[in-house]
Amino acid sequence: MTQYWFKPKAFGFGAAPATRQGWALGIAYVVALAAVSVVLVPFGEVVSAGRIAAWGLIVVAATAAAIYVAWLKTDGRWQWRWTKRNAPKRS
Repeated sequence: MTQYWFKPKAFGFGAAPATRQGWALGIAYVVALAAVSVVLVPFGEVVSAGRIAAWGLIVVAATAAAIYVAWLKTDGRWQWRWTKRNAPKRS
């Protein structure tokens, strides 16, 4: 049996954390991006184009990985929801 970490949003597109694991994924994502930013693009220094490119690639890869895990661990489909008519049922 699969335990879902996210629930589909009632309005808009995507999902929201529903368990501790979902919140942990979100927090780990933010902490990882902050750490990479501090290491590769330090404040007050001249930064090379290579470091900025590496930072960009890491941000894109981490974002894609976080979205993929959230998509896999969502209880339902990701779709655009405009009204309550097509909102997911809350338990």
